[in-house]
Amino acid sequence: MRSVVMEAPGKVVVNEVDKPTLLEPTDAIIKLAASCICGSDLWPYRGAQPVDHSAMGHEYIGEVVEVGSEVTTVAPGDFVVGSFCISCGECETCTAGYPSRCLKAIATGDAFIGARSNGTQAEYARVPFADGTLVKTPA
Repeated sequence: MRSVVMEAPGKVVVNEVDKPTLLEPTDAIIKLAASCICGSDLWPYRGAQPVDHSAMGHEYIGEVVEVGSEVTTVAPGDFVVGSFCISCGECETCTAGYPSRCLKAIATGDAFIGARSNGTQAEYARVPFADGTLVKTPA
């Protein structure tokens, strides 16, 4: 599948990478419909922060194509929007309404990737803690 990667300041390329797979029973795989360029992408692009050579993207919408055995809030075929912050949805801070402060939170960039396979500027992405991270959109 195709994935957008920042190789160096000012240099963004499209690479062929393996399609992500479920790694945990709380994961979902989504087929991306759109992914934004965030202001945080511009810092390494301009050379103000190091480039990590991983796939870009953490603001996204798409269709669920596969879910792990413990995912209950979304199903294949659902159209979803995802958070830039992956959160469990179950810890004290998540249930208090502060998912960006999740005790198990994973920052995107390292979050979607597991084995550093892809961010959300790609054809597919693995989303950990799908129940706490993905929100089904109205039909």
